[in-house]
Amino acid sequence: MKAVEIQMKRSGKLNGKMSASEVSKFCKLGEKEEDFFKNASKKLGLTARVMEKMLKVSRTIADLAESENISLSHIAEALQYRKRENLSI
Repeated sequence: MKAVEIQMKRSGKLNGKMSASEVSKFCKLGEKEEDFFKNASKKLGLTARVMEKMLKVSRTIADLAESENISLSHIAEALQYRKRENLSI
């Protein structure tokens, strides 16, 4: 799968295995993406740990779309998965 190739080439591992420092390095957001993510995280009451996981999922969604940058739609999709996860508990 192309997304796996992208991840392995970028960091030598799958996104889910990235350390906090690797998340900071490889999951950089633009200004509007950063604002959206921070606001959504605050509204949803996400912890720092969950925010890091959401960035990893956003990076994976961007990789599946073969996008170099994480966009608002990638973040929104990742947050939707989190919301569904919480509703099913």
